[in-house]
Amino acid sequence: MNVNLTGHHVEITDALESAVNSALDKVLRHYPDIVSARVILTVEKHEQIAEAVVHFLGQDIAAKGTSEDLYHSINDMRSKLETLLQRRKSTIKSHSHEKPSPEETD
Repeated sequence: MNVNLTGHHVEITDALESAVNSALDKVLRHYPDIVSARVILTVEKHEQIAEAVVHFLGQDIAAKGTSEDLYHSINDMRSKLETLLQRRKSTIKSHSHEKPSPEETD
């Protein structure tokens, strides 16, 4: 999986990078079909935001976590991402019915 990690008003430290990689590894264990992920960490005045966009089964899925602590934001983003991925996976599985074969006419 290709991971692109960027920071907006924050320097990406080794600890932040390992926290993001750990969160994405947990998601990747359940959803191995993820092709790529873009993660943006943003620090603003009174909130810290973690946003992720992943490409899964032909669609981009975005999740955003907001908190006063960046690590809580990362965990919130991970849990929202897992929920959205499960919804996408169940949608794909429910539409994968086989077409009935036409009966042969004699």
